[in-house]
Amino acid sequence: MAPATREQAEKAASLLLTLQKIEKELTSRLKEWVKENGAIQVGDMAFGPTLVVSYDFETQQIVHNLLEAGLDREEIWPLLSITKTNLEKGLRKPRRGDLLELVLSSTTGKISERIDFRKLRL
Repeated sequence: MAPATREQAEKAASLLLTLQKIEKELTSRLKEWVKENGAIQVGDMAFGPTLVVSYDFETQQIVHNLLEAGLDREEIWPLLSITKTNLEKGLRKPRRGDLLELVLSSTTGKISERIDFRKLRL
């Protein structure tokens, strides 16, 4: 369904939004069913639980271990990453949100475009 006019695009967007809401609700209900009854196979796909391992790294300990193993600090820095969200959360704890602008002013922001639904502020 490729829209050719604004009216068709609006109808397509309305349909997409409705499908996304249905998908969210259906996924939620299906997850509950799968939790109680087990995975479901559909063709060559399965809908069910998958074990995921995540780690809470202690940065200081990792850096210490890598230094002890013979890596230079210059080799370690690229391994450590930080996001704006992590920085905001980290500065909130010691109540130093004022430092966020200082840090952001020393770096270059990357602008990208995303096309999806967002709530309008009316």
